[in-house]
Amino acid sequence: MLHRWPHVQAGLYDAFLNRVRDNFHLVLQYSPTGLDFREKINTHKELFYLSSVVFTADLPASELEALGRGFFRLEHEKAVLKSIVDGTGVPKVKQYSVTNDTDSKNRVLRCISRMFLQAQELAKSYAREEAQTLYMAPAMFLRLFTCYRKLLKERQAVVKDISSRYEAGLAKIKQTQDAIYRYH
Repeated sequence: MLHRWPHVQAGLYDAFLNRVRDNFHLVLQYSPTGLDFREKINTHKELFYLSSVVFTADLPASELEALGRGFFRLEHEKAVLKSIVDGTGVPKVKQYSVTNDTDSKNRVLRCISRMFLQAQELAKSYAREEAQTLYMAPAMFLRLFTCYRKLLKERQAVVKDISSRYEAGLAKIKQTQDAIYRYH
C-alpha cells in the first residue's frame, strides 16, 4: 500500500534512519597511538566524523612524546610538499623556534607534554571535587602545538616591531651624531 505514496514511504524511512542514528550505540576499543588505529581511522573516516571519541585511559608521557614527534614530522612533510607546489625549494621550517634545531624542538615537546600531563591531573582533581568528568584527548595535546606556534608567531612579530623601532632610533641617533660632528 505504501508503494502508492512514495513520499510517505520516504518520510517513514527518514524517520527510521533518524531513530537509528539517535539510538544506535557501538563501542570500539583501540589503542590511540598504534598504527592499527591510524589505519582504521583513515579507512573509515565517516565513522570517526559521526562518532564521539572518549579516551578513558591516560596516555603515558612516552606515548605523548611519540605523538609529538610524529606531529613535528608531519608538519615538516607538509611544509616540504607546500614548497614543492609553490616552487620555492626546500623550506626552512622555523615554526617552533628561532633556530629550528633538535634541542629546541625537544624543549618545546617536553614543555607541551608537561602542560598536557598537568592538565590531565587537574581534570582528575576536578572530576573528584565536582563529580564531572573532563576527557583529555590526544587531539587536545596536538592543539597545544598549534597554540604554541600561534603565540610564538605573535611574540616574534612584537619583538620584530620593537627591534625595528630600536634600529630606527639608533639610525636617528647616528644621523644626529654625524650632523653634530660636521658642525663642530
